[in-house]
Amino acid sequence: MKRQSQFSAPSESAPVGALVRRRRIRTRRILLLCGVALISASLTALIFTLIFLRGSAWYAKFSAIDRLVRENFYGEVDDKALDEALFSGYLRGLGDRYATYYTPTENQTTSAQRRGEAAGVGVTVTEHPDNGSVYLLRVYDGAPAAQAGLRPGDCITAVDGETVESLGYDAAVDRLRGKAGETVQITYSRDGQSQTVAVTRAAYETQSVFARAIGDYGYLEITAFNAATVDQFKTAVDAFVEQGVKGLIFDL
Repeated sequence: MKRQSQFSAPSESAPVGALVRRRRIRTRRILLLCGVALISASLTALIFTLIFLRGSAWYAKFSAIDRLVRENFYGEVDDKALDEALFSGYLRGLGDRYATYYTPTENQTTSAQRRGEAAGVGVTVTEHPDNGSVYLLRVYDGAPAAQAGLRPGDCITAVDGETVESLGYDAAVDRLRGKAGETVQITYSRDGQSQTVAVTRAAYETQSVFARAIGDYGYLEITAFNAATVDQFKTAVDAFVEQGVKGLIFDL
């Protein structure tokens, strides 16, 4: 017997015209796919070209500004400070007040605050509108400032022997911060009397719940929400319940 070939000629039932049409359809499909691929490649090339041109224009502008600064600025250029300002400005350009860039140090401080942890003297301050001193809004219970006798309403006028006026408000506040175990000399004014105390910075839990009695009612003010807030809130509520107050006032 003759072995049958694996390939056979077209059967008589398949007209030659039908085969031609099928080949034309395949050809059209191939051409269509090639056209789609060509268009896709062209769009991709266009996008990358626009990105490159935009990047080149941005870099050229940045280089021009940088050259002018280095040629004309009278002081010394701090490249690290410029880099940090560039990153910060990029996020500010979004126009989103919740988008913020933190330096590594600022990020560590912010993360600690969210955990309810801090290191310093333990106060909340603001700039006094009349004399520019560091006005104490709050002194945290048990924190170094409280142990040194500072109270809300005191005005810090000097830090480590330098007046707030000469340092500037922001610099004076920065000097209140620092590593645990370090000592800072704080000069403050109370009722027209000036006094200087040595305060040793320490790690402490940030106080976000402040409680006091108003008549027969317990008043709780929550100034922030962090990992320590819940425990502080429970402690304050339990204390008021034990006192037998008539009701609770929550100030958020």
